[in-house]
Amino acid sequence: MTPRTGPRAEPAPADRSVPRRSYRSAHGEPGDPRYPSPRRLRTVLAFVVDLALSLAGLAGGFLAFGGRIAARLGPLDVHYAAARSVHFGVLSRYPGLGMLCALLAVSFANRVLVQWIARATVGKALFALCVVRPSDGRRPTLRQYVTSWLLSFANVADLAGGAATGAGAAHRFPAAVRMRDVRAIKRHTPAES
Repeated sequence: MTPRTGPRAEPAPADRSVPRRSYRSAHGEPGDPRYPSPRRLRTVLAFVVDLALSLAGLAGGFLAFGGRIAARLGPLDVHYAAARSVHFGVLSRYPGLGMLCALLAVSFANRVLVQWIARATVGKALFALCVVRPSDGRRPTLRQYVTSWLLSFANVADLAGGAATGAGAAHRFPAAVRMRDVRAIKRHTPAES
């Protein structure tokens, strides 16, 4: 059957394989034309660097609070003599708790304080990424960083390096985008008076 032509022609069927998206709602989501530079590999590598930094905090917690654990290991006792002589109250009594506190302190400092000051974690800064507020593309607030850090413990997809899952998740987590895209948007946006 041949398609009709002329004024009474039926419209061509819509291509339903590619969903239509409105880019007015969430800045920085995958496929957003405002941030065209590829960033997936950079995001994963930045996650690896930030994870290594957090694990270094865990190792530091082991050195500071793990004297009792080291004493049970035997020959390593000599290396941790200084750590055993320092007393941190409850944390010295429960070295696992001290290690957890050190891990959380390093994670909070990197994912909240450093991002709030520099707009990127250490890993994101190394790979020329920064974070934007999904609602309007501007710098996230301290409250949004803290909320994102707290919710990331429950959202494994966010910790794995990118997009959060779930309804409305795009508005809860700041999005990691390339710095050059943010600069390009600033250059082409007229100054507010």
